[in-house]
Amino acid sequence: MVLQLESINFNLDTSSATNSAMNIRRNQDFEVPLPEYTKLTANLFEYNCAAYAIAETDGQVVNIRVQLATFATASRVWEVKATGGGIMGPLDPIRVEFAPEATLATVDIPLSYRDFSRVGVHQVTWEWFYRRQGESSWQRLKNTSHRIYLVLSVPPAPWSQSYGDYRNPWGELLDECCRIAGGSKDNIWAARKMTKAINRDYNLRYDTDRGAPRYNHSSWDAWQFEMSNWIEYVLHGNVPPEPRFCPGTSEDHPDNWIVNCYDCGGALSLMTKIVGAQTEYHFHAPFGYLNYIYPIGRGLCNNPFPENHCSGEGFVTDSDATWPTRGGFGNHAYTRLNNKVFDACMKDYLSLWEKTALAILIALVILFSCGQADVSGLRDRYNGWLINMEQQAYEEYIIDTSTSQEAAAAGGSPEIESVTF
Repeated sequence: MVLQLESINFNLDTSSATNSAMNIRRNQDFEVPLPEYTKLTANLFEYNCAAYAIAETDGQVVNIRVQLATFATASRVWEVKATGGGIMGPLDPIRVEFAPEATLATVDIPLSYRDFSRVGVHQVTWEWFYRRQGESSWQRLKNTSHRIYLVLSVPPAPWSQSYGDYRNPWGELLDECCRIAGGSKDNIWAARKMTKAINRDYNLRYDTDRGAPRYNHSSWDAWQFEMSNWIEYVLHGNVPPEPRFCPGTSEDHPDNWIVNCYDCGGALSLMTKIVGAQTEYHFHAPFGYLNYIYPIGRGLCNNPFPENHCSGEGFVTDSDATWPTRGGFGNHAYTRLNNKVFDACMKDYLSLWEKTALAILIALVILFSCGQADVSGLRDRYNGWLINMEQQAYEEYIIDTSTSQEAAAAGGSPEIESVTF
């Protein structure tokens, strides 16, 4: 072969995500090397990764940089192109000229047919071709495979775009978060999908013993989230056999799958931020006694800390009872976006009457809009999801203030707090 593809660079400018890919790393320990693809790199999707911010690249010229080598001394001008490419699109033919005596040449190729419209993780393959200038037929060069992440915008703090920082978005987390939020075009949809996934998809259960965190711990200036453990134990499911929660009882469960609201709120904040959603972690104290809810992984509950938490009993008690008969939340944590609550730690309980009324409302809205109205918010409410909810309504649904003692235990307000990892 007289022409060889040496490398492909997606992140051309480590100081900006406007005209090229962002700064990312594989995980806490390993960076994504630049250029992302070389002839010596294993031609596997997971090794050839790049991430783009939809908002920052919108309307911009976005290039990749390709280096080629020639072994033909007589021919100094060539053309290359690529077909396929998925969301990156095919690459139009471009002229490659080698300087006299040079064996290497570099060209920037625009992504003229890219589709950067929604969050996702994509396996992309280009089939490359070349020809000498003036020839009509193309010769096959090779195929290259790449994993491309699309996020809404450059991830906000604590994620960083300072090149080489361990807080550059981690590919291990982008794999999961871009899949969960796949198809999202805005912050709300990304946060909505992430809230449901954390609450529903990972075998997590609320800590009914002490309500203690396993991953998100408070320090004097910020909350510290154990991201590597969260990825390994929760997202990948590789939980160690020990320790156990309530071993040998009906509540026996891997302890690393036991969580509290700090864990859920911290995870939701960091996982939505990595796909570019502008969410914030909030700490709410005091919080109070609970109306009927469904804590993550648990059944109906208004008493989250029963006397015998390993028996599976006592989670529902007299709604007018207070401590020590009935426990509540001294404080609580959740995520907010545009001043709306997204709570992955619990779901609301709706009575049969409430569900019936909502079902009728949903049917009427669909009927009178000829199926054109977006009823996703109503369906979320019908299913008890605490998503995109006004603060006042959220507190009315969740916090029990029906007696003077219960009302006295409430009264706090949410405050933004920093979560790092």
